[in-house]
Amino acid sequence: MHEDVLIGDLSSIREDVVVEESSIIGRNVIVEPATAIGKRVTIQTGSYITANMIIEDEVFIGPCCSSSNDKYMGMGNYPHKGPMIKRGAKIGNNATLLPGITIGEKAIESYQNNLALEEGWVEDKIYACIFMADCYRSLGDFPNELTSLLKSFQYAKPKAEAICRIGYHFLRKKDYKTAAAWFEFATRLTIDSDQWSFSYPAYHTWYPHLQLCICHYYLGDYQKAYEHNEEARKYRPEDNSVLHNKRLLESKLGILATNQ
Repeated sequence: MHEDVLIGDLSSIREDVVVEESSIIGRNVIVEPATAIGKRVTIQTGSYITANMIIEDEVFIGPCCSSSNDKYMGMGNYPHKGPMIKRGAKIGNNATLLPGITIGEKAIESYQNNLALEEGWVEDKIYACIFMADCYRSLGDFPNELTSLLKSFQYAKPKAEAICRIGYHFLRKKDYKTAAAWFEFATRLTIDSDQWSFSYPAYHTWYPHLQLCICHYYLGDYQKAYEHNEEARKYRPEDNSVLHNKRLLESKLGILATNQ
């Protein structure tokens, strides 16, 4: 670690981390092992930097960002790969950086080049659209995030991964009715047994139901919110958010609380 790096209080920098000159690590930031942080990088308060992540020079990461290096959510023994943040990228607050993606203008250009090629696997093009949308979201360019997600429909029937991201796009805007329509769509989709690429089970199981719980809660339909939370609880019975929702909605509906 370079001598002029500034580190805020309550931050945790784990072993095998490289931090180069003139970088700033804000308050209550966690940097996990085997991470490389370049020169003049700023990571603001409350962000979580996962292991095996690479952050190039002059990157700005806003407050309360999170990242992951586990693409398959613990399902098997496989290498973990964190996000790659390219030089000069700017990431807004509360962004979620998914495993293995590349963030930055060059990353977007790379995905665009992939889509411009006539040859190539359909699945690759679909995920190029989805990952390009993730880049735009991390950069705070929400209109292009939505455009990229909708573009994925040009190649095959909609995937739950794209549908749920569109739902969250409208949820973030507090357009709960539109968000609910997209999340409902996701609950009706099934995993294509013929596809060769990996599908994220969460988008076909608990995640859209948990988001539907939020949507219907703010739309004032506590019964529907409760029903969707119960669907999510089938998959995540010990999840703190699910259990919190259960207690809140039972109190709203006058249901006797249970430990089941």
